[in-house]
Amino acid sequence: MSLLRLLPQELLDMVVDELASDRGALNSCSLAAPAFLSRCRKHQFFDIVVSKSSLALRLRDILSVNPPLAGMIASLEIHEWESDGPWIPGNESLPRALSMMTSLQTLSLDGFDDRSRNHGIVKTILWDALSPEMQGSFFGVFALPSLSALALSDISGLPMTFFNVLKRHLDDLSLYDISFQDSTRFNIDACPPAHSFGVLKIQVLSENRQLLDLIGHPDSCLSNVQHLVIFHGSTDELGENISARILRADGDISWITWRQMGRQCLPEGMSHSNISHKSLNTLIERHNLAPLVTSLNAMSNLQFLTYQFLLGRRDDSKFKEECDSWLAPILSTLNRPSIPRTLQTLDIRIDAPSYGRKFDFMLLLGSVACSEAWGILDHWLTTQNGSNVSLHVDIHTDVLKNPCEAEELRRCRQAWTSLLRQQMPGLYERGSLFAFID
Repeated sequence: MSLLRLLPQELLDMVVDELASDRGALNSCSLAAPAFLSRCRKHQFFDIVVSKSSLALRLRDILSVNPPLAGMIASLEIHEWESDGPWIPGNESLPRALSMMTSLQTLSLDGFDDRSRNHGIVKTILWDALSPEMQGSFFGVFALPSLSALALSDISGLPMTFFNVLKRHLDDLSLYDISFQDSTRFNIDACPPAHSFGVLKIQVLSENRQLLDLIGHPDSCLSNVQHLVIFHGSTDELGENISARILRADGDISWITWRQMGRQCLPEGMSHSNISHKSLNTLIERHNLAPLVTSLNAMSNLQFLTYQFLLGRRDDSKFKEECDSWLAPILSTLNRPSIPRTLQTLDIRIDAPSYGRKFDFMLLLGSVACSEAWGILDHWLTTQNGSNVSLHVDIHTDVLKNPCEAEELRRCRQAWTSLLRQQMPGLYERGSLFAFID
């Protein structure tokens, strides 16, 4: 190993960087020579996941023995997942570990992980059930100057003083399935000012007075953001109202991503198997009454709108009908004169299901392209007030990711572009239609 001394450290670091995604190789490298150790540790401790009490204890012990390692942790994920029940509320190791992490850039705290979600289990974290030490350690992390992204989900009773401890700018703040509670210590004038969050992703489960006051504040950090991401599902009535209130607050929001969650709500007597052009119009009229739709139409500065939904059916013969019902709310939104006047770009993102190699992706493209919605969109965006709107229709898939499938992916992209051009000739001739598969 003495030959390593002849090589510049920068070159050795570059070798280790190439192994960053291989945990086993990093472990071996860190034991091979002292020259590799520091760089290996940077990658080994860059992102940490804590999903049970034993991992919290191990992390605390490691950081206590070697405190400089805490400064290498840039991303921390904490999940409430343990077969014996909730582990976070009474845990004594986590607060100590959190207090040592003074350089965190990203924190994610939620009541589930991928395994619990896949099994339909959601464990809500009750804020009042956390020990005072745990609450204080979390608030300490929320206030870190180094923090740039914060994601909280499935937390009940988060005090409104949360907004008083946040730093003045976050690139990304995600509040999903959160409920807040009023606090006598909350100071609305001590909250981050307008445009403090680059991206705000929000799904709040209940209303409280101080939250509504903050939304309506002229300098609100919630209703004045560059990019707002809202979530909507068939049962999210309260969350939908909070999102609608933010949209109606007459703030400065230029980009909205509207993510449809859950299953579609179809009118009585209608199923995916009997949607026709007439019934699609019925769907559009029905969604005119939805709070989110009417709130979007009330916005005065909306320039970019992304509408995202997931195709969840395995029967490709039903993809057309499913696409019709998912697109009805956005068609309803555009069926007003106010939105197209300011809208510059409409981006429709379709998340395709992943069925493995045997699934014929070309069949999905043909079914989706047959939706009646594309013709309606083409008519509205070329003959009404949407003459300046560019339409992007992107399909995201995990089916064609292998390098050996590059030719098939290229063929599908060409087919998707050709199919949409046939359905939307007006936008295509105007040069405002863009189709892609990624």
